[in-house]
Amino acid sequence: MYELIEPIIRDHEFPKTAWGRAIAAFVYHSKKDLEDSQLTDVKLLGTRDELLRILKRGSSACHGERVYDKDFYKDALDKSLRFFSCHEYKERLVSFGHLSNRYSFVINSFIAAKDCMRDHDRLVELATFCGHISAQIPALADEWIAAVKALCCISTNEPLGYGKLLECINVNDSSTHYPIATFVMLLAAKYAFSASELITELLNSAFPVIKEGQSLAIDESVAHNRSEYEPRLCLTLIILAQIVCGTDEPFCMLEDNVGAAPKLKLLTNCADEIMLSMMHWYV
Repeated sequence: MYELIEPIIRDHEFPKTAWGRAIAAFVYHSKKDLEDSQLTDVKLLGTRDELLRILKRGSSACHGERVYDKDFYKDALDKSLRFFSCHEYKERLVSFGHLSNRYSFVINSFIAAKDCMRDHDRLVELATFCGHISAQIPALADEWIAAVKALCCISTNEPLGYGKLLECINVNDSSTHYPIATFVMLLAAKYAFSASELITELLNSAFPVIKEGQSLAIDESVAHNRSEYEPRLCLTLIILAQIVCGTDEPFCMLEDNVGAAPKLKLLTNCADEIMLSMMHWYV
């Protein structure tokens, strides 16, 4: 498996992919376990620093002025099949050096995911494309988490810099929960961000609300307006359940809560869900 990602390690110009990052994570953790357990005398390839270089997630310096561009990468995100040549990737990745472009890419990606409704196969394809971009642009990791927190935030007074996203996606419409939660789950499987960090952030947000009678941490404005935060809390719990259970349907929901669109899913247990199972061992 190390040999599969060796070109990425040896050649800094070699394009990184979401699958390369997932393989690097598996090799990194399994190598450490094998060495600690002393189960083999075979010399294991790959150093800690080499593998961590693929897994690097940089800071996106979120505290900057952002300008939303509704057309940024729209041509690619709206396609049913998103294919870039290596040359085109290199040309277009340069634009991600600007915070506003990373911000716009994340918002437009979530809008595209919402429009997929219950088409799981299109969501997989979209998440794969976004995962490849994220593997090349580590700074996107913080943006993904900030966007999810904004969608799930129980205090509508704190959109975490993603107020524009809340204007484009109505979380109170429960039919948006499946595509958004599934898209987040698939991104987690592709190591587009730290799943453990996201889970921690969402749990810290959800638990005080669930136990509001015993906690003073909840915002007073939220405590007096359940109807506004309940849809966000529901979305939060669905995202957590999907990541933990490794499936897009961790439990059955009424049709009123998933929308009337038929579900399309070619494979019952796709590779992304298997990758989530691996993540449970190490993350």
